[in-house]
Amino acid sequence: MRKSHFLRLSLFVGLIAVLFLIIGSGALAAPPADGPPGLERAKQIQEANTPGLLAMPGVVGTAVSVDEDGRPVIRIFTEAEGILGIPASLQGIPVQTVVTGIIWAQDTTSKYRPSPIGVSVGHPSITAGTIGARVVDANGNAYILSNNHVLANSNNANIGDNILQPGPFDGGSNPGDAIGTLYDFEPIVFGGSPNLMDAAIAAVPDADLLSSTLPAGYGSPSGQIVNPSVGQSVQKCGRTTGCTVGTVEEVNVTVNVCFAGTIFCTRSATFVNQFTITPGSFSAGGDSGSLIVTNNNNRHAVGLLFAGSSTRTIANPIGVVLDRFGVTIDSGDGGGPAPTPTTAPTATPAPDPTATPPPDPTATPDPGEPGDIQLAASAYKIRGVNHVDLSWSGASGSQVDIYFNGSLLTTTANNGAYTHNTGTRGGQSFTYQVCEAGTSTCSAIVNVNI
Repeated sequence: MRKSHFLRLSLFVGLIAVLFLIIGSGALAAPPADGPPGLERAKQIQEANTPGLLAMPGVVGTAVSVDEDGRPVIRIFTEAEGILGIPASLQGIPVQTVVTGIIWAQDTTSKYRPSPIGVSVGHPSITAGTIGARVVDANGNAYILSNNHVLANSNNANIGDNILQPGPFDGGSNPGDAIGTLYDFEPIVFGGSPNLMDAAIAAVPDADLLSSTLPAGYGSPSGQIVNPSVGQSVQKCGRTTGCTVGTVEEVNVTVNVCFAGTIFCTRSATFVNQFTITPGSFSAGGDSGSLIVTNNNNRHAVGLLFAGSSTRTIANPIGVVLDRFGVTIDSGDGGGPAPTPTTAPTATPAPDPTATPPPDPTATPDPGEPGDIQLAASAYKIRGVNHVDLSWSGASGSQVDIYFNGSLLTTTANNGAYTHNTGTRGGQSFTYQVCEAGTSTCSAIVNVNI
């Protein structure tokens, strides 16, 4: 009995000692702020597999998040359902497929002087985007923060170009509605090289730009920034959808974003280290450039909105953007002006992508009457794979047949543009022809060398 009693006492003392060690080491503290255990490993696996996944037709992005049980998952964004070859897991991390559609670069509509943030702005050659924030440099100079594709026309602007408020789509005219001039932008690299941001700044007279939203918005953002984290509640005020609330859904996102095209993407760029927000109604075309802040009284800056689809909004983490331009967010307490209305057309978000009908392998083109349809083609490479952008005019039918090397490639809506991934690498020669569907009205055959 004495030996048994001694063993029980020793076990009890040992358990108490272990408990004190656990408490003293902090093991009972809350989980780390950067996510649940295993999230960093999931990021490493995601990043290692992203190049191969993005090379798969129909895959537009990858990310990491957590499932309903709080376990790390890798998510793959696709243009449509039924993309073949997507794994169920990667090195033990579950994979979830999310249909986002094509991720489009996204562009309130009255004229204001001084202007609040969260309203329409744009380069004279674009439609309209959003003033994200008033930022200042070390000398106190004030700037509008927004996207490259809003202020710098996707690299096609010149430093010193006028910036209009409201943007051209909302009635802004040049030079009458100029609020400032393009000061600096981070170039967007197209064709597969990684980008960290879609961002630009415009110099403005100090008195013409406020640091707050309209009175119905969240007010002024704080001068502090925080990193995005899964489950974080955020808000934004933008030109098209106004002030909305959402949730950070995924982080460490790599995604291909479309900057040109209608139904089909004709020019895209790859972005890395991004984050997403749901629901899809958080933003729409025209909200590009909006500042995303935490949905609480702190209103800390989280990101710069620049793209989205029907299910996701895509944003740059704000820290890298501010570092790039050497600026900070102005957290002054401007009150927001009353609007000076201008006549503005209804905002039109980017269209949802439409599936391309399968090709008919047996069809051959009728030579028709060359010149009835004018066809133009340009070739380029993405990750070494040959691509051809086609555009045509003069077709009056509701659909057109596109022929590739004498065989029917696809029948598609007569939208005047199509991008063909030839699936080949290296120097090649191709021929294309576009015909009104079911007729002999065709373009002349166009030869393409790449």
